[in-house]
Amino acid sequence: TARYSSRKRRLMIVGAPGHDSDLGGKPDAGAAYVFERVAGAWVERQELTAGAGEAANAFFGDSVAIDGNRAVVGAYGAEAAYVFDLSGAWTLSQTLTATGGAGGDRFGCSVSVAHDTIAVGASYADAPAAADAGALYVFQPVGSFWAQVARYQDTAATAANEHLGASVAAGA
Repeated sequence: TARYSSRKRRLMIVGAPGHDSDLGGKPDAGAAYVFERVAGAWVERQELTAGAGEAANAFFGDSVAIDGNRAVVGAYGAEAAYVFDLSGAWTLSQTLTATGGAGGDRFGCSVSVAHDTIAVGASYADAPAAADAGALYVFQPVGSFWAQVARYQDTAATAANEHLGASVAAGA
């Protein structure tokens, strides 16, 4: 999965969810790579990982999004999305998790970022009457942190496996 940002800098982020961890060899911990367009060529600038939070089968990088100096990387195996900000180097600023979610929801299977909004899909979240109906979580800045401001789900879903949130896109 790759995403491109056309703002001031020409940046691209590419996920590698099957990457084995460089910290202890955890299989499928995952990684993401940021590239910048320089003089007509794409140059790798930095490898992003969950750092100390790396876990086997996290699949970090299965979903990626970038907007200006902010990148979001999903890791549905860890039920998380990671927010990175560029300030000289890309640094992990916050790990997002779902309020009201459950293990196995695949929170982080899809991510999108547009200015002050981050959307995260959880395509296996159960609805009251349907297994794996899926859900969408929306985060916005509150002070200096990202806070979950909404959770959307088809609560009227009666058929299993709708997988709402399997893909998301937010626009500025």
